[in-house]
Amino acid sequence: MKISVLASSSKGNCTLVHNGNTAILVDMGISMRRLKQALSQEKINLNDISGIFITHEHSDHIKGLQTLTKYHPIPIYTRAETFKYISSGLTLTQPRFVELTNRQTVQVGDLTVDNFSISHDAANPCGYRINDKKHTVAVATDLGHINQDLVAALEGTDGMVIEANYDAHMLRTGEYPLFLKQRIAGEEGHLSNVETAQLLTKLQQLPQEIILAHLSENNNLPSIAFNTVSQGLENSSINLNNHNIQVASSVETVKFQLD
Repeated sequence: MKISVLASSSKGNCTLVHNGNTAILVDMGISMRRLKQALSQEKINLNDISGIFITHEHSDHIKGLQTLTKYHPIPIYTRAETFKYISSGLTLTQPRFVELTNRQTVQVGDLTVDNFSISHDAANPCGYRINDKKHTVAVATDLGHINQDLVAALEGTDGMVIEANYDAHMLRTGEYPLFLKQRIAGEEGHLSNVETAQLLTKLQQLPQEIILAHLSENNNLPSIAFNTVSQGLENSSINLNNHNIQVASSVETVKFQLD
């Protein structure tokens, strides 16, 4: 299985998951032009995409959906409350909506996809756990806070795309107004780098592949996110020699492959 984070930031998010036979997208927060360019690099055609799994309705996760579905009637998988918000804000041409309920498992080609609830200020947001009978990966951003259900949903994965949104010092001393700082750091906001490390240490087994994603462009830096999370894991006596940690980008694809 191969996971390619085509883009990840507060400006746009889109992740490709494929195993050679089946390909899906998690979120569509980038332009069609950007999507086509990124898929071309992965040697994937738009017609190869069997489904789009939406985590929630915020624009950085759906803003390319209207154009994509206009020309390519790919099924949209998400929760009913999320789709209601999406369809009220976007003009979707003949949408093929597949409703998901919490922890419902769906089969798309060779991929089994499970969704789990997350804490974020959206209608009914979720993350995704994807299995191809050989490997299991998770895509989880916009997490708000850590709870046992989240830990359980991420347990036993071989790879994951996980949020590391902000550096606490940069957020605290930055130029954002107080209400926005409180929203970001609140229980329906985002995880800090330190919190992401804490989440990972709660797993019984750390995934082989980790991509830190959804970094704030104003309140984080790739080097800070990588160093903070790595140091937090090492401080918990986790040996990182057999683990690969990368940081997602807003402008280029970051990926890993599980053989």
